[in-house]
Amino acid sequence: MGGKQDTFYAKLVAFSALAYLIYPIDLIPDFIPVAGYLNDLIIAPLLIHVGFTFLPFEVLESGRAQAKKSVVKLYIVFFIVLALLLIIMVLIFFLIRSLLHL
Repeated sequence: MGGKQDTFYAKLVAFSALAYLIYPIDLIPDFIPVAGYLNDLIIAPLLIHVGFTFLPFEVLESGRAQAKKSVVKLYIVFFIVLALLLIIMVLIFFLIRSLLHL
């Protein structure tokens, strides 16, 4: 297979995984306990893994090199978002608590 054709297939599989997650009809409906969400946790990552197998080695190495440069920034953003979510959850907790104790 050629390089451009490989990246086309990788993109096709990645978009298929995204479409599967967004599409409202699942193979196993989400209202079925455990299995409903478990299929989303298995099928989408499996499709993404298959998409990575189509990528040329040069593209993978380029992506890994760029990711290594951004690791510190990603950790900082992760902890900021985590802190904001925690603050929002605490504020919602106190709001609900104050409303229930009128």
